[in-house]
Amino acid sequence: MSSLARRRWVVRAPSIPLAALVLGACGNVDPNDPSREAFDPHPMFRLEPKPNLLAVASFGPHDAFGLRGRGLDPGAKVRVLMLGGASVYGVGVPTEQAIPGRLATSLAKLEPSSSVANGGCPGHCAAAAELRLHLRLGSLKPTHVVYVLGWEDMQVYAAERFQSDLGHVPRPWTGKPWPATQPSLAPEGADALRRDLRGIAVLARIQGAKTIFVAPQGPSFEPLRGAARHEAVTTQGSWFELPGEGEAPFQKLALEVIRVR
Repeated sequence: MSSLARRRWVVRAPSIPLAALVLGACGNVDPNDPSREAFDPHPMFRLEPKPNLLAVASFGPHDAFGLRGRGLDPGAKVRVLMLGGASVYGVGVPTEQAIPGRLATSLAKLEPSSSVANGGCPGHCAAAAELRLHLRLGSLKPTHVVYVLGWEDMQVYAAERFQSDLGHVPRPWTGKPWPATQPSLAPEGADALRRDLRGIAVLARIQGAKTIFVAPQGPSFEPLRGAARHEAVTTQGSWFELPGEGEAPFQKLALEVIRVR
């Protein structure tokens, strides 16, 4: 188990029963939030997509692992598991228009025997993705694990009052806002992000998969890019910057997937 898996995501007391942990993660639940139908609170990685979910509003469908869409085809030659937050999950857009769906379209033109699974979840940062990969998705056997950095990573690792145990991350459905962010990562935030990205790469390697870290262009993401580039080099993974609009970025990312195998 990685060092992160031993950390507490929301609740720190190890003697509290599991039921109490789940209730603690819920906080004061807003009964009108439609996302409650698609996600469950989780004491370690904040939210977890409900398995075997039919489409609800702009969420789902989910397979047995909580992956959005069709999941990962075990018979495909190239099997890509994409992890990340709301931008990967594709809140408010059809499954095929989310980042994994668009990559799948481009990748199929290069390798017909390919499958791309949407492992995104709103609110997930690198720490949550590492935990979910360790605790929920360890049996999928992808050939590639692609982690897409997003606003959740900025909100967690560049928080003004960053806490190394991530205790500053708000519990779901309480109405509490995310903490204010700084324009750059403090040393402790940068160290935590690099550690959590390294954990994703290690878990991917255990599954026999290659790792690709992806970040959008733009000055807001530069602090994240610096940490991700560092870990891509040190973990022998790959670094990719998702440029521009339209289909071109996904075509380039598909080429990178084919190259890194």
